[in-house]
Amino acid sequence: PIEGLSITPSFFYQKLAAGGLPYIDSDPGTDAHYQPVDVAENYKDEFKLGALNIKYTTPVLEVSSTTSYWSRNEPLNQDTTESWTVGLVGSGGPSTYTAAQGGIGASSAIEYNPTHQTTEELRVTSVGDANPKWLIGYFYEDFHSAWNIYFPSQNGAAIYGSNNLFSYFSPMPIYQQSVFGELT
Repeated sequence: PIEGLSITPSFFYQKLAAGGLPYIDSDPGTDAHYQPVDVAENYKDEFKLGALNIKYTTPVLEVSSTTSYWSRNEPLNQDTTESWTVGLVGSGGPSTYTAAQGGIGASSAIEYNPTHQTTEELRVTSVGDANPKWLIGYFYEDFHSAWNIYFPSQNGAAIYGSNNLFSYFSPMPIYQQSVFGELT
């Protein structure tokens, strides 16, 4: 061991899987359930977080580094048959749910949102009772999220020329960095 040096790693992992989100298909206050087709609504959520804290203290200064990385993977499938049918009826679409009756049939929202972030903060600070007190540091963040949603239908091609009712892709990178300091 090196005097004045501490190294603290940490890791957290969580994985959830369910047959659907904790929602209920019901008219408010009735607990009545209507579902024109049975679309599986699988849900998974996997989260990982790793961090490393390093601190080195001398009689004159302290150097500290905190680094972390996390990732989250959350694929989700939701039944959107009622939503699309009701919405499309207002724009002249078919007024029936099932493909056999000329409707769009079973439809869903397939969502995928992989997200990850890396951060680092490095600080050098004065120690002891002597004046002046000072601090200098650097911070860095690299965040990425790509929220993708695809809305396929069973029979949309027969009505609209494509089974893809709508697609949404929203990449969101965020990069931040700063240098900071204080003197008192």
